Amino acid sequence: MENLPSYEEAMSGPDWLSLAAPFVPLSSWRQCCLVNRRFYREFAPRLWQDPLVTVRKLGLDPNDDLIWYRRFINKHVKSIRLETRLLVRSLDFRDFALRASGLYSTEASERAISESFRYLPEIFPRLTCLLIDGHPELDPSSLARTNSDARAPTSLQLLDIARCPQELTPKLFNSAYFRELVYLDMSHIPGSVKSAVLSSLNSRFLPELRVLKVQGREMDDTTARLLFKAFSRQLWSLNLSENKLTDGIIDDDFLTGCFSSPPSRTDAHFEKEGKLVLPRDVVPTLIAEGLPVPTARRLAESAFYRNIRRAYPQAFTPDMNPRLSSLTLTNIPSRSIGPVIEQLVLFLKLMSTQQKAIRDARAVFSGHRQPLLNGLRYLRFEMEAEFSDDLSTLSSGGEVDFDALLDPGNESFSDETLNFFEEESGGVTSRKRSGLPVYGRSNSQFNKPELYADFASGHRLKTWPYSSYDAEYISLHEPNLTTSSPVEVWIGTGRIGLHAAVNEYMWNLQDPNLRINIGPATPDHVAAGVPPFSYIFYGAWDAIVFPKDLQSALRASMSLPFCDVATAIKEYRLGTKGTSEHWEGKIELVRTSSV
Repeated sequence: MENLPSYEEAMSGPDWLSLAAPFVPLSSWRQCCLVNRRFYREFAPRLWQDPLVTVRKLGLDPNDDLIWYRRFINKHVKSIRLETRLLVRSLDFRDFALRASGLYSTEASERAISESFRYLPEIFPRLTCLLIDGHPELDPSSLARTNSDARAPTSLQLLDIARCPQELTPKLFNSAYFRELVYLDMSHIPGSVKSAVLSSLNSRFLPELRVLKVQGREMDDTTARLLFKAFSRQLWSLNLSENKLTDGIIDDDFLTGCFSSPPSRTDAHFEKEGKLVLPRDVVPTLIAEGLPVPTARRLAESAFYRNIRRAYPQAFTPDMNPRLSSLTLTNIPSRSIGPVIEQLVLFLKLMSTQQKAIRDARAVFSGHRQPLLNGLRYLRFEMEAEFSDDLSTLSSGGEVDFDALLDPGNESFSDETLNFFEEESGGVTSRKRSGLPVYGRSNSQFNKPELYADFASGHRLKTWPYSSYDAEYISLHEPNLTTSSPVEVWIGTGRIGLHAAVNEYMWNLQDPNLRINIGPATPDHVAAGVPPFSYIFYGAWDAIVFPKDLQSALRASMSLPFCDVATAIKEYRLGTKGTSEHWEGKIELVRTSSV
């Protein structure tokens, strides 16, 4: 709709004729145009939008295309009113006059249509779309001689001349007939792209061009850079596939010359738009140097696993992304003491539940169109290499300094002080991060057992930040956030509560080395007890993951035997086969080779 409707048009119901017109057969459109002016306004634009497509649908034999076109252009067009010719908006030659008729040679066929291109602006002043893609005979070069400058008709907006066998003149786009061209496809045609760029294929003659396709033109890096410079940041889409290009064209000049941040990206629009940040530690990895693989695996599935589940209680389920049909899980250990197998089996059960829900929904929609997704149908497990369960390296018991491995907190902070967080001992760590600002005053005395006993009995913490703030939020500036105004960081009540992770987070905030890296609360944080739409100290929250006493945690896990993960999955699959819990998708197990 070019103009806003009037009050009467907005308040009145839809016209019955406009509702019925799409269902009227094309063969009746001409008769409908003769009924009255109202019918003419409705059906004439449909009839004349693309005469070539219309006449083909009306039954014109492909062998008679040339005869009809010559008669139409040379005779009938002269008698057609200008108001009617203004209705022609598109000419699609892709399936027109592909064969030479018996009365005319192929050369005559080429001249008959190609020469008519120069008169298109005069014949059809509002023509905006011209499609010649793949036509074996037509020569688009005639468009360069259009008589368009004097009368200034409507410019073409879409031109598709891909796969035309004739070489184009480099000055093709000098004509004002292309000044409003938005879409141009000139792929797989002979001729030099460099000459075209220097002559007319540039922003000077094509100021409105937004989509350009130049595939299969044997273009090299030098010509591509010339093309980038010719249009700079004007284009929205540029297709250079199937050319002789290298990765060298993606350099700083290309990135800065062809891409820019919109001027609307300011702090004033931050709440609506935001900013993309790619931190390198978004998936943190803890390297346990000096520990044998079996020892590290046992720790990962015992103490670390329990702490992770407490700090990040949400797990991925198939219904979190219902459009996902294939999923690959990487870095799966070949053997497990239990949790890995339990979680993989649970995921298979959830996929079976999703499968049953989709099957039930299809039964409800039986006999109707089923706009349903298929759900997960392919699951790939990439298993890590096998490892030896030889624990002889730990036989001496004192060769590995577990406390120094993760730099835990003060040794006076005993295991008993953590019992309230969880039945098993969890803990905090005092780990410094370079380059991140630390907030608040230092307090090295917060780890005393008597202070935790006071906290566990219901009293409020007395160290910073709780000694200086009575509210649950403190206002701080975070340089890593793209906002100049301070943010309200949640520190909690300072009193023991129902959420174990929140209790440990509040205790960790007493360590100045953990009051770092302010960021928004994620759904995982909210599920663990953090108020939604708030900011927290990621450093204090991430410290929940690290056990206080690694040596005690390892001793507790040493008695748990390893089980083969692949065997456990296969046994579960065999056990559910033929039952309602069997997932009918495909599972692939892949073992990676050891280094």
